[in-house]
Amino acid sequence: MNVMQHRRFELCFQSLFEAGRGYAFPCDERGVVDLDGLSEKARASYLYARAMVGRDLAVPAVRVSVYGDAAGVTPSTDR
Repeated sequence: MNVMQHRRFELCFQSLFEAGRGYAFPCDERGVVDLDGLSEKARASYLYARAMVGRDLAVPAVRVSVYGDAAGVTPSTDR
């Protein structure tokens, strides 16, 4: 069994100003987010995060999800 088949990935936008804050969205291993698979609120947050890269958020990075099967925005804070 291939380990990659069970891994979930997320595209993470970290805050440039507040450590531990940001946005994370489910994606594939290349960082492609399925916009049709997001809720309306998650889609709006994703588009906002993309627009804020370089202003409030860092360039996004792909990481293995610690939440498993993500269905929308996953929290990216330590709260």
